Order: sequence, then structure tokens, then C-alpha cells
Amino acid sequence: MINPLDSFIKPRTGTIDELSTDERELAATEFCTLVDDILLGYADKVAVSHYTTIPNTSWVGLRQLLNNGSTLHIFAGTNEIGLGSSVHERRLSIREYDEQVQFQRQHYYKFTPGSSEVVRTDNFPLSPEESALRSKNYLKQDTEKAQVMSLGEIAAAAAKIHEQVLANTELDRQMGFNHLPVDVNEVDALRVLVSSAELIN
Repeated sequence: MINPLDSFIKPRTGTIDELSTDERELAATEFCTLVDDILLGYADKVAVSHYTTIPNTSWVGLRQLLNNGSTLHIFAGTNEIGLGSSVHERRLSIREYDEQVQFQRQHYYKFTPGSSEVVRTDNFPLSPEESALRSKNYLKQDTEKAQVMSLGEIAAAAAKIHEQVLANTELDRQMGFNHLPVDVNEVDALRVLVSSAELIN
């Protein structure tokens, strides 16, 4: 059995397929309907957070077992734009794990009210070399900076990291490698994929 993701998720190559405003809006409408349908279809199984300091979320988890032993975990839900807001983002993520339950890849879809598109972000595991280098760098930083950071320093560091993430995200998008809008055909394929998935108990 071919991995169903490979039938409609193509690797980003740096070539951007331009979508018209109508094409983007149609995909956004169908995506919102898909997420809402999933939540309504499993209304008695939806997990709802009730926070007092951060935006609330509602989500449901599904899975699909593939013939090659891999498993797809699919999570669909909504997220408040702000604390107590009646406006919600729609999100859907797909994570693939192999027979040894090792993470293989993730595809994350999001629609934010006020935009006219659904954006897909692709995440893949680091190579052993990248993981080793990152761990080495973290260890070196921890050794060189063996003191407790103040809350202000932690907040400043977090803000700096967030700014860098946003900058990297925008660069990836401009270069056509990630964080790009999808068309309605991909949303239709997501609906087919979800229709054959089962609820995660």
C-alpha cells in the first residue's frame, strides 16, 4: 500500500505554485468545513481545554494504520485567537511514525481568520549529524553559562528566539521551501484520508 500522504503531499522544491485569491479562499472554506465536520462527527470525544491565562483549544485525535506498519496520527481542532475570543483558528496536523514508533514526519495545516489561505508546514526529524551537533552546541552553551537566568533574561531570550523563528519562517516561504498555501485538491485529499481513520482512544 502506497503511503496515502505521498499521493497528494509533494516535496517543496523552491518552486512556488501561484494560487489565485479565489483558489486560496475556496481551499480555506473547505478546510474550515473539514475541521468543523471532524469535531462535529466526534462531538462526544472532543477534548476541550479550559485555561484562565492562555487561549483555549478543542481537538480530536484520529489514527490510520498503514500496511507497511507505519501509523498516521491526525489531530484536528480549533484554537482561540486570544483569551476568551470567539474567533478561532482551524488546525490539522498529521504525524507519521514507523513500526518502532519513531517519528518520520509531520505536516501541519492552519487557517487563521483574517487571512485567505490555508498554510501547510512540513517538519522532518533531524539527521543524526544535526542532532549531535545541536546537542554539542547546547552542552557548550550550558557549560559556558553556568548561572541562573533572571525572569527578564529568560523573557528576552524567548522573544529573540521567537523573532528568529518568524524570520526563518518568512524566508522559507519566500524561497518556496515551506509554510506555503495549499489548494482545494489537497484539502479534498485530506478529507478522504480522514474518512478512513479511526478515533484514538
